[in-house]
Amino acid sequence: MMTSRRKIIYVATVYLRAVHDGRDPLYAVCEWFRVTRATAGQWVSRSRELGYLPTPPLCGHWPRLTRWDDGPISSAWIACEACMNPWPCTQADTIAWLERLPRML
Repeated sequence: MMTSRRKIIYVATVYLRAVHDGRDPLYAVCEWFRVTRATAGQWVSRSRELGYLPTPPLCGHWPRLTRWDDGPISSAWIACEACMNPWPCTQADTIAWLERLPRML
């Protein structure tokens, strides 16, 4: 099944916005387009192939789940991988990637 370039850019936009917001990006694509996880995964892969999404492993200012565990008390939050500041950090790479996408939407 062929997917249009426009849809692939749209997928990349939904994916990156979800990453920036600290949500599960693949789930966001599934939910937005009402498709299965397998279909969303194919579209995300195609976005990466065409250069609209970065290829893992990601290094730099990307969100990562951070956990603090101190016995019976534990918590988790999203922090920047590079600077460890709470997400979103002021140097978030998601913003740079979103700005690279063509303004089609």
